[in-house]
Amino acid sequence: MLCVGPRFCSPTAGTLFRTYNQVVYASNRTTWSASRVYNKLFYNSRQQLAEILTSTTGGDSFWNRGRIINGFSLQCAGAACNATDNNGNLRKQEIDIPVNDQNSSYTSWYQQYDYDDLNRLKRVHEHTGNSQLDWQQEYLYDQWGNRQIDTNVLYTFGTGINNRSFDKEDATNRLYAPGV
Repeated sequence: MLCVGPRFCSPTAGTLFRTYNQVVYASNRTTWSASRVYNKLFYNSRQQLAEILTSTTGGDSFWNRGRIINGFSLQCAGAACNATDNNGNLRKQEIDIPVNDQNSSYTSWYQQYDYDDLNRLKRVHEHTGNSQLDWQQEYLYDQWGNRQIDTNVLYTFGTGINNRSFDKEDATNRLYAPGV
């Protein structure tokens, strides 16, 4: 077992377990109850952080406090994914929040990331399972590599999603707020 300090232990080379002490106050009482919350990190064969699990148990892959699954491929995701299309770009990130301690059901959503031919971020789209809540932000690049939000409502949309542009002075490659 690999341990770095009192709270960071790893039974295998690709896994890191972190424990936290959580103090919960029982309302209208003077007693405190303490329970541990474990943060478990799992890496794929390329040592990319592929899974983040949080639970009240340690040394396992249980996640009754939530999880984040990173996908570096369009073929699969998580620590066991060793797909050939993994070029290092994060392609998908799934977030799962359990409804109860037994983890019998959970709320889930994910962000999908798309890139252009030069591996620059092209689009971020969040899928919630409810198209009314989904959002997307798409980007354009100029000849100097400046990233700009595509303000077309077909490509950038959603409540609270920035769709403002900026002005650019080509001679100096300076960026300005619109109308300045």
